[in-house]
Amino acid sequence: MKKGWMNNFLGGMGSKSRYEIANTMNRIRETSQLTVIANWNNTNNQGFSELQQESSNATGNTRSRAGLTTSRSLGVNFAKDTKKIQIGGNVQYGYSDNDARRKTSTETFLGEQSSYGASENTSRRKRHDVRADFRLEWRPDTLTTIIFRPNASYSKTDSESASGSDTWNNV
Repeated sequence: MKKGWMNNFLGGMGSKSRYEIANTMNRIRETSQLTVIANWNNTNNQGFSELQQESSNATGNTRSRAGLTTSRSLGVNFAKDTKKIQIGGNVQYGYSDNDARRKTSTETFLGEQSSYGASENTSRRKRHDVRADFRLEWRPDTLTTIIFRPNASYSKTDSESASGSDTWNNV
């Protein structure tokens, strides 16, 4: 029997206004399947489960990120199968907003001379991604199969950064 609903929900809040909400919902029937996945967070999670992140860390597949990243993702996947036609596809949307700030101060002493330096760097990167894949497989007879597989993607990134520094001698 291939029938049913499955759902997995994760939600949490923490200090410094951190949050994470994720949901995966599946509907399964004899010849069809529908999945909806959503994730909203500001914990630097790109939308993968902690287990997948640990697996990536173990294999060295990591990306270092400075600052705080807010992510939102939504995906829908479907499939339908009949004797002559298989149809399926997915649509995914992703959003990330990375806000990084760094302040540095130094003090240097050399004999009677001294200097003090201060610098500040900020950067902001916002990205929107949309991707869609579709698959249609038609079997008009036992010897013929026609497959149609279009896909499309769109991405937009906005970035800005600023930096400044000051140095004072003989402070």
